[in-house]
Amino acid sequence: MALTLLYLLAVRTSFGQHLDNDALAGRSLNPRVQQATQRLLHSIDETSLAVIGGAIVLVALARARIWLAAAAATLIGGAVLTTETLKRVLPRPELTHPARLPIPSYPSGHTTVAASLALALVLVVSPRWRGAAALAGTAYAAAVGVGTVTAAWHRPSDVIGAFLVTVFWATAVSAVLIDARGPGSRAGRRAARGSGRLSAAVLAVGAAILAVVGFAVAGTLTALRDRQLETVHIGAAYAGSVAAIVAAGAALVAVFLFCLHGVVLDTPPRRRQRAATRATTP
Repeated sequence: MALTLLYLLAVRTSFGQHLDNDALAGRSLNPRVQQATQRLLHSIDETSLAVIGGAIVLVALARARIWLAAAAATLIGGAVLTTETLKRVLPRPELTHPARLPIPSYPSGHTTVAASLALALVLVVSPRWRGAAALAGTAYAAAVGVGTVTAAWHRPSDVIGAFLVTVFWATAVSAVLIDARGPGSRAGRRAARGSGRLSAAVLAVGAAILAVVGFAVAGTLTALRDRQLETVHIGAAYAGSVAAIVAAGAALVAVFLFCLHGVVLDTPPRRRQRAATRATTP
């Protein structure tokens, strides 16, 4: 639903297209910024997707969590396939002139890859490391998303749409795991609660602050433009879009972590459970 609403607002209205165009027009053209951005974005391709995605699956297999390995692969493959399909079937009418990026680009493929890898890692690590993985993964995915706007490869709405696609798949595979494998042990649930609580709070607070900053920047830009002050720097729109991208990514991951609060997605093999029980029994 949110993915559809964002598409209708950002792509199918002139207001939404103007916001995206202003962000692209105000992006930093500093050569060092552009070079660093290009290096970051070119690190994401089919090879890196296969290598990093395969490594994440191997982490689950090394922990003897076959279900988690399957879930991580499904999350990455499903999110990427969904994004690539949507980019090809969703039309983009030309409602503004000139268009800064005159091609359909909703959602962002690069952001989807980065976010799906990040959330797949959250799924496969031990529950006590789930929060740390979420914080690091959110920072990485947000950096890639901002980078696609800085390089003019994508619009801000494309990046937020990619976050929505990825979190949907992460939530879906998690729900299947919970139904199939049960809630897990009491100790595992305690570890999951302890890890996710602080990280979800940090992400939620950060998202709220960045959202306020983004709205403030956008509101200031609009107010100044209404007074026809030609000296207003369009970079304010880019700064607002950066704040909105980071806030959206942080908020969605925080919601995902909240849904996983106290949940063990996959339990170890029964022989390991019995061995652990014998080791802790006096």
